[in-house]
Amino acid sequence: MRVSSYPYGPLGSNLYILSGFPFSDGIIIVDPCVSPERVEKESFDIDLDFKKVEAVFITHGHFDHIAYASSWKKILDEKGNGKAKFFMSPDDKLMLQDPSLNCSADFMSPMTFDIDTVDISEADGKEFFGGSAKCRILKTPGHSAGQVCIMFYDLGEDVLNRRDFMFTGDMLFAGSIGRTDLKSGNPVDMSLSIGIMNSLEGDFTILPGHGPATSLANEKRTNPYLNSDLPL
Repeated sequence: MRVSSYPYGPLGSNLYILSGFPFSDGIIIVDPCVSPERVEKESFDIDLDFKKVEAVFITHGHFDHIAYASSWKKILDEKGNGKAKFFMSPDDKLMLQDPSLNCSADFMSPMTFDIDTVDISEADGKEFFGGSAKCRILKTPGHSAGQVCIMFYDLGEDVLNRRDFMFTGDMLFAGSIGRTDLKSGNPVDMSLSIGIMNSLEGDFTILPGHGPATSLANEKRTNPYLNSDLPL
């Protein structure tokens, strides 16, 4: 599998494109916060054919992670294959129509989003890219009630070059974690989610909602929130 990232606006939220290269030409969008036109223009390492989009995943419902969700739905309706679903936790679904909950109202630019979503738990265990990758969903509330981490296990035959990815939204960053003081945030839930991260076996390339990529092994070793009782 291969990943490309596209940061959004002053908050630097990351849209990711995960492709099944070299075993599949399929594409998955994670956190549709950048316009499809910009991604199409800047996609130098992949062929962004909208008919190849298999799914759109949303880690949580804050506006800076779904800013162009309606645009993606429109272009996939017009140019896609008619099969790509928008996966999102139902615990954050109210954010789509409530600028206060999705925090866009706090930036004096209220946003609502006209998309139909499917419960992201339906993607748990589902195979993508022609069976070369398996998806797992971790419920990791704390930053928001519906925050999830999205894991993709590489099932490809190229054992030496396999990479497993985890899209952590605003639960886990390189060297830090997400804030818990926004609406539907909860420090107790975040503490439990940190426990989930620490209990995971193996390693993953961590692709957070903001900032650079890291690895689970590195975060277990160096992230102070995963290694101490710092207040959340």
